[in-house]
Amino acid sequence: MARYGKVLLQRLTFQYCDRMGSSRGMREYLDQLLPAFTKQHPNVQITTVQKRNQFPYVKAEYALLPNDTAHLERQLWQQAQEAAQQQPLRTAAKAKQRTQAAGAAAAAAAGPARLNSNVIGVKHLEPEAIKQVVWWLSQSQGRPKTSRIPSKHIVSKQPSIQGAWTASTFPTQQ
Repeated sequence: MARYGKVLLQRLTFQYCDRMGSSRGMREYLDQLLPAFTKQHPNVQITTVQKRNQFPYVKAEYALLPNDTAHLERQLWQQAQEAAQQQPLRTAAKAKQRTQAAGAAAAAAAGPARLNSNVIGVKHLEPEAIKQVVWWLSQSQGRPKTSRIPSKHIVSKQPSIQGAWTASTFPTQQ
């Protein structure tokens, strides 16, 4: 799926086992249905990983958009690196502190980037079901699922002990 004229899905990784029965559907999908997907999506890099005694999964990696927080954090980190290189070093202790701060900033910048990947386990699934999973991954944007706090009124099954509220419940005193 494209957003702002840019296709977000960059890579698909298929991991499977050549012996386990839980990977049978994945092996059939790779042999039969994956070539058609690669013809339809030539811009997606596809990788197959064979690992023994591991359950199969499909991992999708998505491009970062300019307004994503991970992209902004990475830009701030690069600006901090450039500013640190322009300042002269006075002591070895300052150099060590600068290196540690840059490493912490890099870890902070690398953290949110992991949110733009999605992994779905496909053990014991048929090739058609895996095809649906791959289609869903290709159509999604790779953003983490957010939960919304419901804003509806909660209606209780138990009536209020004090009685129902009316407009004349609290009369104004004069």
